[in-house]
Amino acid sequence: MKSFLLILLILFIASSGFTQEKMMWQEYNHQLTAWANREIQAKRLAEQVQIKIDSLKQEIKSSEATHQQLWQEIYQLVGSNEAEVNQFMAELENLEKRVDAINEEIRSNQILNITVGDGETLEKIAARPEVYGDQAQWTRLFSYNAELLQYNHQVSPGMTLQIHRQLLPHEYLTGADDTLSKIANLANISTQWQLIYKLNLPLLDYFKITTSDQILPAFLLLKLPN
Repeated sequence: MKSFLLILLILFIASSGFTQEKMMWQEYNHQLTAWANREIQAKRLAEQVQIKIDSLKQEIKSSEATHQQLWQEIYQLVGSNEAEVNQFMAELENLEKRVDAINEEIRSNQILNITVGDGETLEKIAARPEVYGDQAQWTRLFSYNAELLQYNHQVSPGMTLQIHRQLLPHEYLTGADDTLSKIANLANISTQWQLIYKLNLPLLDYFKITTSDQILPAFLLLKLPN
């Protein structure tokens, strides 16, 4: 009897172990299947991404070809080629630098630095013979030094001001009865007086100029559009 019970116990333990091993094997197969499906999905996604990349490369290549073709047509129209155009652009850039250097030299030769003395005002300085010899031209003196003065009419002893004797290109010195509209007409930009206004906004704000038909102070230095 005991032997029979022992045999049954052994069979039960063996059966349990087999069942557990069978469950572990099924779970392993299930995980393998899931991993295989993920790999398939990843490969499909990679293929789709590669197709898009190849398509973009082809579009870029086609765009570059169109770009080159357009430039060739332009070269034919002007009777030139890429090398000659690049050379012309380089020469133009050098010419612009030379013009800037000449303008800077002209400016430096026309500028005189003066020191404000005790009790002096912009009017008194403008009246100096070596400056403008006319106190009414204090607005001209103010225009050149507006940023230094922080758009304030007051000056202090020891302060250094710049005196410009001649106008530079794209500068305009107002006269009697000048308005922004009138100046715009003279500069052939009659419909765009706002350009002059924007270029000189802080200075015009100081003199409370807000419209195109206001009379400007005489001897006011304005910048004009290039």
